[in-house]
Amino acid sequence: MTTGGPDAPAGPARQRRRGRAVRLAVVAVLLAAGAWFGWSWLHDRWTHVYVVDARIDASAVTLSSRIAGWIAEMPVDDGDRVRKGDVLAVIDQREARLKLLEIEAQAARIEAEEGRLAAERRMADRQTESEVAEAEARLIAAEADHKVAQAALKLAQNAHRRTRELHAKSVSSAARMDEARTAAELAAQEERSTHADIASARAELAAAQAARERLLVLDRELAVLQARRQELQAQREMVQLDVEDRVLRAAFDGVVDRTYMTPGEYVAPGMRLLRYHDPSRVWVDLNVKETEIRRFRVGSPARVTVDAYPDRSFEGRVSLIGHAATSEFALLPTPNPSGNFTKITQRLPVRIDLQQDGDLLRPGMMVEAVIEADGAAGDAAAGTARPSGD
Repeated sequence: MTTGGPDAPAGPARQRRRGRAVRLAVVAVLLAAGAWFGWSWLHDRWTHVYVVDARIDASAVTLSSRIAGWIAEMPVDDGDRVRKGDVLAVIDQREARLKLLEIEAQAARIEAEEGRLAAERRMADRQTESEVAEAEARLIAAEADHKVAQAALKLAQNAHRRTRELHAKSVSSAARMDEARTAAELAAQEERSTHADIASARAELAAAQAARERLLVLDRELAVLQARRQELQAQREMVQLDVEDRVLRAAFDGVVDRTYMTPGEYVAPGMRLLRYHDPSRVWVDLNVKETEIRRFRVGSPARVTVDAYPDRSFEGRVSLIGHAATSEFALLPTPNPSGNFTKITQRLPVRIDLQQDGDLLRPGMMVEAVIEADGAAGDAAAGTARPSGD
């Protein structure tokens, strides 16, 4: 008995053809997916700049001591949040405060001495001024008396001469002539006495004027005290600065990263005490190949992926493109006097400012950055930022 007809072998052939069609469809889908992903990858590389070796940085300060001394207080610890003006460390102030008190005492003593000299000068000024005025008045009076005596002497001498002439002609008596001679002699003595009074008044005036020279001496002493007071004021400001510098305060709001000292330890100038940073201002510093600098500019958007949070990305913008390659800042330069060299692509520093998100971004974290290429605008910006090679 026969089963099937002439078309019985067609079933397996149809299945084989269907299998080949499925395999071809799968291969086509895989090729299409590969082409799509390849094109996406190439397009992404053409339109973005990738940097995989970068770290997060922040505005950080390592607090150091300007002066030597024992640490009296350190009220902060690792991880503490501080606000601007908060005390971070206190260095022993006792010696500095004693110096300040000593200088203030010296300044008070000098101020008192200055007040005494000023009062003495005012008193001497009034006293000598009255003495000079009195001596000048006596001199004027003596000069007036001398003029009167001179006039009287001249009158007496004229009368004596006329009496003597009359006596020679026997017109006047000898007694009259004796009286005239006596009057002339008395007038001469009076004239000499008034002349001596003038000399005495001048001497008294000179003495009174010399006494006013004491004012110059007092002025010089006051000037010396003022200079000393200014010197003490400068010393006081220096000691006050020393006292203030022994209290170290936060310059901005931040977080303490690490403390290096504890109360009771002795610090020398320049020794670091602690390190803190501002978590609200973070950025990423990159070193980008010089051949890719032309593809973006300041302000170009960027995206950062942090190794600690692989499922998240953070947005940012380029805020700085360096004006010199990193090799220019090497401690050991590589001069090439022979002229033979191997050309190596240099790198330029680039900074991307990031927006903090709940203090997730912390200094030192490893990141990967992607900067969107800017096309012609990037070429123009890079051309203005780079000096010409010629």
